[in-house]
Amino acid sequence: MNIEFKYMYRDGGNFKTGGSVVFKDAPDDLEAAKTELRKALDEGEWFIASQVGVPEVFSWDPHADYDPDDESTFPADLGPGKYCIWDDCDHCWHEFMDLVVTDQEPTDERTWSAFLVCMQQAKAAGWQVFDPASRR
Repeated sequence: MNIEFKYMYRDGGNFKTGGSVVFKDAPDDLEAAKTELRKALDEGEWFIASQVGVPEVFSWDPHADYDPDDESTFPADLGPGKYCIWDDCDHCWHEFMDLVVTDQEPTDERTWSAFLVCMQQAKAAGWQVFDPASRR
């Protein structure tokens, strides 16, 4: 069995985008794993996805090249459920949601233990907060 790490990004307007990663080797005690993980998170729930090697799931496309004031420059897939325009209230933090034992194939090469160590190291080094506007 493997373990699915579920998380999300909640933007400044409270719009949510979910993400998940499946790691090899589920821990024997799921509740203990959640407790250990929460110790590594900022305030028990926040982390910076890029710092621990999981995909960012921002509500906007940081690489889109369009003018938010000119619809003629919008990408064809801009619209509801695709991505929105970055807002001054947005931030770089992702939120831990849950850990679930699964028989899905891993989507990340790391084991659960290796990922937990990565989280612990990121916290020890200090979360590297950045301005999302810098990713545009």
